[in-house]
This record gives sequence, structure tokens and C-alpha cells, in this order.
Amino acid sequence: RSIGCGLGSLRSKRTGASGSWGLYMAGPIPFFGPLVLTRSGRPALQDNEVEYIIQPDLELATACEASGGGVLSLTSHRLLWVAGGKERAGWLSGVQRASLDARNMFSKKRTLSITLSTGFDAGELAFVFRNGGEDEFLDALHTSIQRRAWEAADNRARSTGFQASSAGISGLMRKQEQERRATGKLAEEAFTDLKALMGKAREVVSVMDRYKAQITSDAAASGANEGESEQMRELMLNMGIRSPVTRSSAGTLYHQQLARQLADFLTHSGRLKEAGGMMTLPDVYCIFNRARGMELISPDDLVEVATILRPLGLAMSIRKFDSGVTVIQADSHDDRIMGQHIRALASQLGSVTSVDVSAQLRIPLTLAREHALIAEEGALLCRDECLDAIRFYPNMFSEWA
Repeated sequence: RSIGCGLGSLRSKRTGASGSWGLYMAGPIPFFGPLVLTRSGRPALQDNEVEYIIQPDLELATACEASGGGVLSLTSHRLLWVAGGKERAGWLSGVQRASLDARNMFSKKRTLSITLSTGFDAGELAFVFRNGGEDEFLDALHTSIQRRAWEAADNRARSTGFQASSAGISGLMRKQEQERRATGKLAEEAFTDLKALMGKAREVVSVMDRYKAQITSDAAASGANEGESEQMRELMLNMGIRSPVTRSSAGTLYHQQLARQLADFLTHSGRLKEAGGMMTLPDVYCIFNRARGMELISPDDLVEVATILRPLGLAMSIRKFDSGVTVIQADSHDDRIMGQHIRALASQLGSVTSVDVSAQLRIPLTLAREHALIAEEGALLCRDECLDAIRFYPNMFSEWA
């Protein structure tokens, strides 16, 4: 007796002298397995994995199921399918071949047929494209299958024997210089276009992962102090984003996917939390573009992305103060709590200016001034407009009344 489809052919049979029924696994295995998502809803990529292209609004048909309105993503290692609240991933190693059906002059729909290797439950996957993009997806899929990045060995040269030229300080310096030149050449070749990036993606990610691991290891071994730990965090931020979302890869989902990646970046790096739960748009623009490397975004793209953070439920949103300062603010930020911090600081120092608040809380001067003004509106502070600056004092009127 067969129970369900796509569950590894779960069957029942009589076992033992009593002839009781038991369950056992037999036959084909499912191609799709579970897919882990980040907090923002972006796929969590494996080690050395790079996302190539995203296609929305597709239909999937197999021998076991049919679903529509899904999003299909191709990476260097897997096919990622998100539809109907289910997130699944299948390894490209299980793909035998892929092809498109003939064009129909009466319909825009085209079907991408993917034949799976022997042993999988479905046998064949059929993805229906309604709005184009099937040719680009098929080309990228063929390229990924040919490169087989999931099984390629690290071809970085390793010296197994002793050589006199590699001994001593001069040998170490020579080796570091060779690695620096190789890394520079790799960066130049990889970022010329999408096809070059697909070819060099695994090597680029491997270099980043090795560098990140070395930095972390050195910091742990040396017992870095607070100042050094801060420097290490800056270095980690400079490592950049492994697989930045681009217009060519995300298509019509560009701004949505970019918003999710921005939320992951600000949350995972801890930058938004360290900034007191709020960052100005110019600051976000600078650090996000620095992390994206060659794939820079425009100011208009950032504004568009910031406006959809709340509708997408990404735990942050855009906010504009009366002065015109625009920020991205975490949903957990509370103006009252920030005002109490500033009031406590003013009580400790006697009085504070915006410069004092900026220096003590390590936030930009523009935000320090906005926070002080909000605290004043909340009756937590009182101001004294001096010749040199506006000084804020703890509001004691409520206690004196």
C-alpha cells in the first residue's frame, strides 16, 4: 500500500509471525527538501553558494503536485521554489537535463521541462513561464549545471613540499604578495559581467570566507580588547554582501528582494542596533553600497526600498522628522526610552548639547539633535538657548510642582 506522493514512497507491509502491518521507506526519494529563509524572507544560502536569477509568478507541475504563483530562484548549487507558503530547495546535482517547449504564436506561456536523475519521485518538473525570462533562466541553468560548483574542489595552489624560496620572512612576504595579486585578478575578472561572475562566483566567495574565518580566528587567539573588537566589526562589514540582489537577477522583484536584503544586512551586521535603532538614509546608502561592491544602487532605489520595508513586515520602516531628516528606524525603537537615556546623561553631566549627546551615544549629530528635541517635547528636558549652543537640562518642574 502506498501512502502519499513525494514522501519517499512510504509503504506498508505485513511483518512478523502475527502478520501485523508496519511502515518502511522504499523506492524514489523527493527532489525538493526544506528551504531555510532569513528573517526578511530571503533564502539562506549555503557555503560558497551564489544566487544568479529570480523568476516570479511561475506554475509548477509534477507527477505529485501542481502549484501556481510561485517564485523560482537559481543559485550555483540549487533550485529554490517558494509557493503557497512553502519553501523548498532541490540540488542541481539531481538535474539530468532541461529544455524549453516550442514557441506558440498564440500564447506567451512557455514551459521549462527539467528531467531529474533516476531515483527521484517526480521524474520531471515543468515550470510554466507567463511573462518571459525563460531563455535567460535556461541559459543560466545550463551554465550552473556545467560548472558543477557544488562539487568542485578548491583549486587554490597549496605547496606540499619545502622550498628554500618560501622559507623565512622574505618567503612569507612573497607568498602574501602572490595571494594579493591573485585575489586582485580574480576580482577584475569576476565583476566584468554576469557570466564572468557565474564562472568566478565560487572562487570569490571562497576568498571572502577564508578572509572572514582568518579575521575571526586571529581575534579570538589574540584576545582582542574592546577597541580591537570594534575594528574587527568594521572589517566584517567591509567584507560585503556575498550575493547582492541586482536588476538582472531579480527582474520585477528587484525592489522587494532588495528591501529584504537591506533588512538582513542591517539586522545581521548589528549596525542598526548599534546606532540606537535608527540610521539616516545617507548613512544607510553609504554602508550598503560599500557592502555591495560593484553593484551600486541609486538614491531613488534606496528611497523606494525604504518605503516598502513596513508593508513587507521587515521589522523596520522609514521615518521623516519635521526638520526634513529621513531615517530608517527599527520597529523596536522607542522615543521615550531614548529620551530617558538623554535625561539620565543630562543629570549626570549637569546639562548636555547635541554634540554631547552625539559623542556619548555614538550617533550622528543630526540624530542627536532630533532625539533631544523629541525628549524636550516629551517634557523630559528643558532648554537654555545660550550664545554658543542650545543646552538641555533635566526637567525638574514636575518634581517641584
